[in-house]
Amino acid sequence: MWLVVVLLLFSKKKLLSTTVSFMLIMSLLLMIIPPLAAETGSMTCHYEGFDIEVTYPESASPNDRIDVDVTIRTARALNFKVAIKYMLGEGIFTRWGIILDWTKIYAGQEKTVSASFDIPNDIKTGQIWIWVEVLYYGSEDYSSIKGEKYPNFVDCIPPGPYIISSEDAKLRDDYGELKQDYVALGDELNAVKVELSDTARELEDTKKQLSDAHFQLNEVQGKLAAVNSELDKTRKELGDVNAKLVEAKDENEKLKADVRSLNSEKNALENELSIEKVKSSQLQFLNIILAIGIVACLALIAVAVVKMRRKPAPPYTPPTVQVAQPPAVAPPPPPPTPTCPFCGAEIRPDDIFCPNCGKKIKE
Repeated sequence: MWLVVVLLLFSKKKLLSTTVSFMLIMSLLLMIIPPLAAETGSMTCHYEGFDIEVTYPESASPNDRIDVDVTIRTARALNFKVAIKYMLGEGIFTRWGIILDWTKIYAGQEKTVSASFDIPNDIKTGQIWIWVEVLYYGSEDYSSIKGEKYPNFVDCIPPGPYIISSEDAKLRDDYGELKQDYVALGDELNAVKVELSDTARELEDTKKQLSDAHFQLNEVQGKLAAVNSELDKTRKELGDVNAKLVEAKDENEKLKADVRSLNSEKNALENELSIEKVKSSQLQFLNIILAIGIVACLALIAVAVVKMRRKPAPPYTPPTVQVAQPPAVAPPPPPPTPTCPFCGAEIRPDDIFCPNCGKKIKE
């Protein structure tokens, strides 16, 4: 505040430009913006036989999504129903939303349900209030109206995060830039003060040295003219800065419109992509069925080829060999050749299965 008083005193001497006065007015306006409220993050409401705890983020900004958790801890068995709505600055309330329908919670248990909502991008600066209404009903917990029983209800309304609107946030940023400009102008003002001090000393010297009075006065007038020229130049530059700020604001509005258009295009592309994914999954399913059919056909063909190649061989007939009989003693007859009792094919003594038909001939 002392800085404001000093600037006002110097403005009476007409040493400050119109731009510095404008910055002074902006500083006073920004001083009335309310500070950030104390953010807690959770709040517990105690009632007869049960507690309600509401948990929420400690900070948020416009266009954010807020997640809220509601936990009921009860020391007795009751039926509960939970509804929630929100106040988004300037007394704007959302509609009620049921986040827990009638559910029985027994003694010593707890139940947590979650909800979420989006903060509008055009919200005004202020506190977000979370209004949780809990209805409960038990054998002895109800309201009686004209002989009809109705559930009791309690409210738990914690203060949510304090939101700074987009316009106020931009105003705060602009104030920071103006504050930097103000510091730079303060440095220039100090330089002017030094020059004025030198000029005062020179004027004292002119009183003592009359011969150099006209020369020194002309020099001082030239320096003052240079200072005024610099101040005029600074005033013009600040005017250009204000014009650029207005242009930047218009461009920002155009960018917001472009972003909304891009979001619409993005949603359309996402819908097309989901449709293509469904078509791709159907095509893959048809390919799998076709592949299974081809494999089954190939298997049937292979089985048919194997059966055609495995035809039974004709029974083996050993060749008749005539042996010359010795004149005195006849040789013993050759042992009989073993054959398969099923197909008649020749087998070896140590065979267990027939090499022709494959049937078991020995245990």
